Amino acid sequence: MTKKVTQSALFSTLRVLKSFICDVAMTVVGISSTGDITTTANMEAVDGTFTGDVSAVGGTFTGDVSAANAEVTGVLDADTIRDDGYEALTPTTDVSVVDKSRVVREATFTIDASKSTGIETATPYGGVNIGALPADNVIVLGAILDIAVTAVNITPDADLEVALGTTETTSVDFSNAGEDNLIEAVSPSSSTVKSASGTDGGISNVLLAAGAGKDLWVNFGSNPAPSSDGSAAVASGTVTVFYIDLDDHS
Repeated sequence: MTKKVTQSALFSTLRVLKSFICDVAMTVVGISSTGDITTTANMEAVDGTFTGDVSAVGGTFTGDVSAANAEVTGVLDADTIRDDGYEALTPTTDVSVVDKSRVVREATFTIDASKSTGIETATPYGGVNIGALPADNVIVLGAILDIAVTAVNITPDADLEVALGTTETTSVDFSNAGEDNLIEAVSPSSSTVKSASGTDGGISNVLLAAGAGKDLWVNFGSNPAPSSDGSAAVASGTVTVFYIDLDDHS
């Protein structure tokens, strides 16, 4: 059974639907569905229990939400979102607790064309900016470098080291703050860098305070320095960052 709503006022309470399609905004006291729910407009509900899929432009829930699968392309604002494995926290006497859901985000930056930086004899280091994280309070859980490296007047596997940081390097050994705070220096192998936080001396769980630099830099250092000015480049590949935005946007 499929029901299509044309007047949201007709559906102040919806229960036990096999499937449901809505093309207008609706406000309901409760929804209980064993099938799929799809909305092309906003959906507001006090409570929702779904054993099927949920796809909505936006959803605002003032009560609990339990769903097999939920995909929201707008803003989802809910007091409680949990799955069957959720275990409530129990504070001790005279202690209160607010336990909020925080979504882990996975940002993958794909380098489609070579991005290079000068590596000079006097300053044998440089960085390539690939983008930025949100300006909020952010905690980076980890990162992955999977890139191909090219160089001019430098032998990548023998002379180069590559790191991922939040500021462009101004040192050959990444000794300044932020130059390798996401993935520490690693040498290419066959002109390829495959490294992740927690490996090769990598770093994880990095707190980046609001207002601090959130740029992402693939940094290069050449030791020894090239005998004549050259360059290093990210020829292609991906940089993936796993992070949580700690600021509340509800």
